[in-house]
Amino acid sequence: MLFRSVALIAGNLCSYYIKSKEYFNAIPLGVSRYNLVCNENSKVVSEVRKDLDVLVCNYVNLLVKNAETCSEGLYYLASYYDLYGGTDYLQKNFDQIFSNLMVYCNKEKNYPLAKQGYGDFKDYASEKQKTSAKEINADTQVRSVVEGKNNDEKILILNELLKSPDFKEASQQKKAKAELERAWVSILNGYINAKNYEEGYSECKKAMEQLPDSQTIKKMSNNFYNNIIAVFHNAFAKEANKKNYEEAFRILQEGLERFPGDKTLEKDKQLLLKWL
Repeated sequence: MLFRSVALIAGNLCSYYIKSKEYFNAIPLGVSRYNLVCNENSKVVSEVRKDLDVLVCNYVNLLVKNAETCSEGLYYLASYYDLYGGTDYLQKNFDQIFSNLMVYCNKEKNYPLAKQGYGDFKDYASEKQKTSAKEINADTQVRSVVEGKNNDEKILILNELLKSPDFKEASQQKKAKAELERAWVSILNGYINAKNYEEGYSECKKAMEQLPDSQTIKKMSNNFYNNIIAVFHNAFAKEANKKNYEEAFRILQEGLERFPGDKTLEKDKQLLLKWL
């Protein structure tokens, strides 16, 4: 009877503190209450444990306002997990705050804390959340080394990073290649805007060596190529229309020497031969 009375009083006090949102004051009572019943063979045990989980998680969620407080909250939850084991409710809250930590770290550019937090808390996260956090962590790793760099610097840094033995996970490679592609696209767009197709095409070849699977770079390379061929074709047509066939032929020869077998220029050549 005494045991039940103590547990009931503790439960009532916990309820009062919960309603008042005084979770910190309620946690010691919740722990004592759970310790009283945890060895009982009763459904009351799971109910009391759930109440304690709610207290602890609500307390931590009230603390979370930025990356630093997320980290503090996760250490608190990890300690609680180590003492009492996991539950579905605890896991759900841990995963959410773990996700918040990575997001806050990205937003605040607190890359060292993201790296530390991922290492310290990933083993407590669910497999689904661990996979998501791995992606975010890879993103923060990439951002930390390219922050404030120009595109040429990014390309050098990222190529070195991709070769690093500490950067071999699929998520890391994926993020680094995505950032490398963005840097190249930015550079190549500059050549497109300047209508500098020849140099842009040459730079595309370098980009393709680094990113052979990039469909975006392949499309840009084709665009540069088509524009170069269009320049030769238009120059040929201009001279041919003026019946300057010798100059028209020279233009085609130059184009075919540089781009042998091009269908457009070969077609122009066959047409010119009919006129000669």
